[in-house]
Formats: sequence, structure tokens, C-alpha cells
Amino acid sequence: MLVFCCLAGAIEKQKLVYILNRDAQAHLTISSPLEAHKSNTLVYNIVGVDVGFENPVFACLEMDYEEADGDPTGEAAQKTQQTLTFYELDLGLNHVVRKYRCVTQFWQLVDCGVVVKTP
Repeated sequence: MLVFCCLAGAIEKQKLVYILNRDAQAHLTISSPLEAHKSNTLVYNIVGVDVGFENPVFACLEMDYEEADGDPTGEAAQKTQQTLTFYELDLGLNHVVRKYRCVTQFWQLVDCGVVVKTP
């Protein structure tokens, strides 16, 4: 059976994964949303990763601002870095898991195994 997944994310914190299927009459059905929220996080971009027939994986370019939000001096805000985070939808457990996270600098993601053209 072919399964489609969609991750919808807001700029701040909230990410929802929907599973799209076809029932016996070939009608499209949409599952209840699965949450992949992370507090104090800004989301810059979300893309689906081609994994063939494995569990669906999504890559998110994010920034965690928890320390910067609690620092009145502003020093923590200048040290805040973007991260590349991979989320996997486990179809067997019907659960979203944060699989991997690495710090990125100025869109250069070569160290994480992802090559993105820098501006």
C-alpha cells in the first residue's frame, strides 16, 4: 500500500504530520495530526527527504532561542546557531521522532552530509 505523508509547520514551535491513505473505495483519507512540536524553536524551512520505501523523513532548518529568550544582556542571542534537524515518522508506531540534529553555520551543511548552495 502506498502511503503519503505531509509535515506542516508554523514559524514558531508547531509541526504536525498527516498521513494520507486511500480507503477500499479509493477515497482519500487523512489521519489525525501527529505532533512533532519543539518549544522555543523558529523554523526556517521544511523539506521531505527521499528515503525510498523506508519510514518518511523530513529535514528542518531550525533555531533554538530558549537561552536567548531568557538572557536580558543579548549575548546569548548573538551565539544562537541554526540547526539541521531530521524528523522520522515511524509508521509502525504511528509516532514522530527527532532522529538527528547538527549545528549549521550560514547555510553550509556539508558537515551534516547535505550539500546546499550558499548565497
